This record gives sequence, C-alpha cells and structure tokens, in this order.
Amino acid sequence: MEHLDTFLTVLYVMVDDLCKQHSLSMPRHPGPAPKLGLSELLTLALFGQWARFPSEQAFYRFAQRHLKAAFPMLPDHNQFVRGEHACAQLIEQIACLLASLRLGQSEELYQILDATGVPARCIKRRGGGWLAGVADKG
Repeated sequence: MEHLDTFLTVLYVMVDDLCKQHSLSMPRHPGPAPKLGLSELLTLALFGQWARFPSEQAFYRFAQRHLKAAFPMLPDHNQFVRGEHACAQLIEQIACLLASLRLGQSEELYQILDATGVPARCIKRRGGGWLAGVADKG
C-alpha cells in the first residue's frame, strides 16, 4: 500500500501543478459546491482509468476502502460520477499534458496506449455524420 500512496501523492502534485500552470478550473454549475477540488477529482479519475478497474463501481468501492485517508472528502458515488462527466475534457487535457511531460524527459521511445472509451456517435442514429460506416450500430 506504500507504493500506492506514493504514486497517488506524486500524481496529485503533478496534476495540481498542471492545473495551476494552465489556469484550469472546475466548471461552474448551479447547486452546492463540490466536495472534491479539481486536482483531487482529476487525480482520482486518472487513477481509476490507469488502474484498469472493471467498472466505475469497482473503482469507487476501492476508493472508499483504500483511499479515504488520502481523500477524506470523497463524495458519494453519484456525485463523483457527475463531477467526472462535467470535467471529461479537463481529464483528457491533463492526461495529454502528463504524457507530454513524461515523453519530453526521456530519449527512449514510448508508445501511449489508452483503452478509455470515448463517444464517437449516438448509436441510435445511422447515416451521414462523423464516422459514418465505421461506427454504425450493429
């Protein structure tokens, strides 16, 4: 568990630095303020993707059991998922920035493999549009 704590701490510091460098902020929405800060939310979202959990629910159960000390203000699952969805573009941006930082520091050849699903088109529609014939339903 020490390696996990170290990894999360390093990831959080890097994400927080990038958020400050690029003046990123949480998207505004009506209602109460989120329990997690932007850097915390992005850190948890990236960790959930990189650790290859079988589902969002499995990741959240793991976070509740093992990450409560690092993230004491962890909201309930629905609020966390809403925050993730609201910050989807920021998560992608931070992931790309982290990859460029890592790739820029090394002379070795790296390949980035990301198995994160991204919406390509509405599966209920056929016909013209982006990826027509490639991402059709069926």
